Amino acid sequence: MLDNFKDNYVQNEHSPGKKIIHIFITALLFIGLITILSYYILEKQSGDAHIINIAGRQRMLSQQITKRALLMDVAENETAFTEQKIELEQLFSEFSKSHNGLQFGDTSLQIPENYNSDNVNELFVLLEPHFAELKKGVLNVAKVTFQTPKEKFVPALGEILKNEPEFLRIMDQIVFQYEQEANEKIKQFKNIQLVLMLIALLVLVLQFVLIFRSMANKLKIYLNSIQQSKIDLLKTNEKLKAAHQVSQIGSWQLDLKTNEVVWSAELYQIYGFDPTLPAPPYTEHLKLFTLESWEVLKSSIALTREQGIPYELELKTIRKDGSNGWMWVRGEAVFDENKNIIGLRGVAQDITEKKILELEKESLLKGLNYALDASGDGIWDATLSNGKTVYSKAWIEMLGYEVGELASLASEWSDRLHPDDAEWVFAAINKLIQTPENGDTISHNYRFRNKAGDYLWILNKAKVVERNEKGEASRLVGTHTNITERKKAEEEIKRTTLLLEAAQSLDKIGAWELDLTTGKTFWTDEVYLIHEVEKDFDHSKANGIEFYHPDYRHVISKAITDSIEQQIPLDVKCKFITAKNNQLWVRSKGYPVIKEGKLTHIIGMIKDITQAEADKEAIVQEQMFSKQLLENMADGFLALDVEGRQIMANKAFCEMTEFSENELIGQTAPYPFWPAEELK
Repeated sequence: MLDNFKDNYVQNEHSPGKKIIHIFITALLFIGLITILSYYILEKQSGDAHIINIAGRQRMLSQQITKRALLMDVAENETAFTEQKIELEQLFSEFSKSHNGLQFGDTSLQIPENYNSDNVNELFVLLEPHFAELKKGVLNVAKVTFQTPKEKFVPALGEILKNEPEFLRIMDQIVFQYEQEANEKIKQFKNIQLVLMLIALLVLVLQFVLIFRSMANKLKIYLNSIQQSKIDLLKTNEKLKAAHQVSQIGSWQLDLKTNEVVWSAELYQIYGFDPTLPAPPYTEHLKLFTLESWEVLKSSIALTREQGIPYELELKTIRKDGSNGWMWVRGEAVFDENKNIIGLRGVAQDITEKKILELEKESLLKGLNYALDASGDGIWDATLSNGKTVYSKAWIEMLGYEVGELASLASEWSDRLHPDDAEWVFAAINKLIQTPENGDTISHNYRFRNKAGDYLWILNKAKVVERNEKGEASRLVGTHTNITERKKAEEEIKRTTLLLEAAQSLDKIGAWELDLTTGKTFWTDEVYLIHEVEKDFDHSKANGIEFYHPDYRHVISKAITDSIEQQIPLDVKCKFITAKNNQLWVRSKGYPVIKEGKLTHIIGMIKDITQAEADKEAIVQEQMFSKQLLENMADGFLALDVEGRQIMANKAFCEMTEFSENELIGQTAPYPFWPAEELK
């Protein structure tokens, strides 16, 4: 019979038997192809749970790293400090390896290369700056020792604390994206599997019909492979559930038409409900949260339900035993093919442990911030309700006392205020205490008595760190800085400045400076008065030479140029025209300032010498008048200096002696006009 089959159906190329053989071979190839594809998809699914687990662990590691760094900051001895430092370095090594593996793949972590989707890669791009800052902070923290001063440790710790919350937030999004993509893959795989199963069943039926037992055997083999695929799929789902359990993430879905809620097993476990019972309806969820958190969740769900806006929140929960926990939730709308909202779905994660760590961190930061806000020489901490005030060692020693000599009372501060300062200081502090509307910080200078009875100048800075329900300050912290020497220097500068200004005003001398690097100039008050301009006059941009009389501009220009080029002083007298068109005589002097062999400035003075020049001119005129008067006298006139030297002779005298004035000037006794016997 088989021979007849071959003769009738196989040997003839165009016979039906030949076509059946072709179909059979094609069917076998197709079944082999879909089997390989199924196993490939299953293999991809098995890796998703492992990667989600690693990503979820990254959040825990980042929190542990922050906690170790904070514990290093408050370590009381070197042993505790070293233990926390070693744990920090070990945690960060694992943290860094997982971070790089999630991005680029790592065979040792069983993470393939190019695994991430574009969405995940975009989230890692947002995450990278915060990871880099965390890494920088950890490396800087790892460099410090127990003896390292706090001010060098705090910036490194600040880098970790600043970037860790943002790292957690973005890492949460990455885990959520991984889970969402894994769920989408499972959904796609189920659809593909269903289609492949239908096609395979159809092919098997055709084979069975066409080639009977052979096709039946192939169908049996294929069904066995499908069964194995189901087993593998169940294993993959179990791994995914395990990942959810490790990460404490549960999912839920709400049908808006029926108000029916479906919870995952993990969500039952998180809330402590019996998974054999139906999930509580949406209207009963109020009992799971505190009133404040429920109001926030309810308004967020309303926006999602009405407008499709997704939400992501951290909520305070009420557990079945009455204790409080914390939950991270994220929800989004479910749309039908017409873009209508038909339901809601989301995920929830128990973050109670994370919140406890955050609260511990906040407590540590609170004390740290007090110290940072109140940095200075001496620190004080006042509790207003009981009048207790704690003073630091530096505060006490600043006043000349030893630790233990002063009581922890507010009166140790108030009784030392200078009588002239006490009233306004109390008024300023009371204003700060009354209401936050007046601000939370204050800074002022006052006089403060030390142990010797002398008054120091103190810079006091204070900050309100706690207020009661009425808004009144209940706790203040602050610093004392001794600024006595600075105050003395300021007073000396004021006194010197007043004396200089008085001297300049009396003698009409003004000082100026020219910065050759920037081209800017500086004038004292008297310079403005000489120029007759207001003090807002922009002299740095004005051409000062324009104030000089046109006949003298080349003189002052050349003097300045020579001073710059030859590094020599300048000293010139020039006519001067003020802004109010008054003509003066001024004397300008300048001296080059040389630093490290380079001319950087010219400093100088300008003096109003108008009156002096007028007096000099008057003397000259008077001398000329006197000389003309003497020249025209009929009597002879001869003038001698104190040494008896002839300095002047009028025309009448020259005619009497028959000597010219040139012959007489400069002569001393015996004079040539004396009689011969006198000359002998």
